Amino acid sequence: MKKFKGLIAAALVGVMFLSCFSYVKAETVASVPIYRRYNPGNGEHFYTKDKAEADSLVIVHGWNDEGIGWYSPKDKADCGDPVYRFYNPVLGVHRYTADKNELEALLYYGWNAEGIICYSAKSGGDPVFRLKNPNNEQENFTLDPSEAIMNIQAGWVNEPFTFYAVKTQ
Repeated sequence: MKKFKGLIAAALVGVMFLSCFSYVKAETVASVPIYRRYNPGNGEHFYTKDKAEADSLVIVHGWNDEGIGWYSPKDKADCGDPVYRFYNPVLGVHRYTADKNELEALLYYGWNAEGIICYSAKSGGDPVFRLKNPNNEQENFTLDPSEAIMNIQAGWVNEPFTFYAVKTQ
């Protein structure tokens, strides 16, 4: 009987504890996947919303398919700042940013603008970690804090967030 009373007491404490919190369901935002590909030859990660472009890198050029990097808002009303892609033909490197100052600097230093690849979530999104390999200037974007920590431990530089993904949970 003592065990039974203990179980009831534990259950009540648990119910009281849970009742102290209110659960708010995140607003559903229509989104598009941003595909992530990896070039094992030069260490570049590449991001695009264009499935055909992503598939071509894998099928034609031998890149690794790393799935979906994050989700970007689909509808204009949910979109924040645009995220631009640039390419440096001398370095063979792509750069991604939503920061207007960085955008202007990249253009000034001769990077080729490749247009908007996606939009930042307007509010309440997940920060997209931005890491740079100081040895080859390659960038990696991830939502996974464990991956970000692993990159930092391997010598990558953690750069400031410039955009946010649609919250998926």
